[in-house]
Amino acid sequence: MKILAMMFLAAAVCISAIACEPNEPLWPNNGAQQPTPPEPAPTVTQAEPVMAYVNGKAIYMREINRVLVTNFGLPIAQQLITDELLAQQAKREGIEVTRKDVENENDRALATVAPERITDPAQREAVLKQLLKQKGITRERWRAAMRRGATLRKLAIKQVQITEADLHDEYERQFGRRVQVRHIEVESLAAAQQILQNTQDGRAFVELVREYSLNSSRMNDGLLPPLNLKTVDVPPAIREAAVALETVGETSQPIRVGKHYHLLQLVKAYEPEEADFNVVKNDLRRAAREFQIRTIAKMILADLKRNAKIEIVDPILRRQVDPAGAQ
Repeated sequence: MKILAMMFLAAAVCISAIACEPNEPLWPNNGAQQPTPPEPAPTVTQAEPVMAYVNGKAIYMREINRVLVTNFGLPIAQQLITDELLAQQAKREGIEVTRKDVENENDRALATVAPERITDPAQREAVLKQLLKQKGITRERWRAAMRRGATLRKLAIKQVQITEADLHDEYERQFGRRVQVRHIEVESLAAAQQILQNTQDGRAFVELVREYSLNSSRMNDGLLPPLNLKTVDVPPAIREAAVALETVGETSQPIRVGKHYHLLQLVKAYEPEEADFNVVKNDLRRAAREFQIRTIAKMILADLKRNAKIEIVDPILRRQVDPAGAQ
């Protein structure tokens, strides 16, 4: 159900091109979203910290810690482990992340919501506050994400190599024909075929999106950002089916990606733009470099997670990671 999640809307956990908090668990979840029964209360010791007194009765810090870990612990644990993996790799490669590096990553993140570089401190602060409010995150979480992004960038940039083919790919991404489609994702071929029949019977595609789609794009009535064959973070089968649509309102046949099926309907086509390759070449190089940094950064992070030996000790988190194995 999350095959295309990374390309739909700016997700609240993804703050900039690189500085993204983990969207997928580091370990199998197996239904960890369900509430976890509280741990048995340990024996109170004389030195145990007290959170508050209610009519003379103590509420101990272990109580609030247990509630926080039970309800919010796993995603926070994933972020902390990711930060530690990156710090260890940076140390191995002799990379130091400076305050300036973090500030630059902050600027890149703000550039995603502001068309021009913001130099006025008051204006920068206002934009940042608005962004944090929009994403629903705290300033501390933002700072951690910016440092995470800056570390990944410095690890990735050592591997960047821009070729002439990369420049032509970037040219196609920016100036080639693009299409915008609405999207429905369902679990079975039968469901997809029924929805397709509904469109042929006159039902509006957008209504079917709201009623049946399992994908997070449903929050935007299934509308995806414009894409073409060079668009990243989109499965090839989806890209190919989308660009094959020619008439506005045309609906694709069911497309299988993994275990799920997808339907697309063409909303708008953007014809190729004319631009002199040599004139825009420097801009293409900058864009291709940024694209390659993002791509390499994702690969680095995936490799670190895959190769790391991670042992979850806390019993509450262990049950969230693997309910069956933590019994």
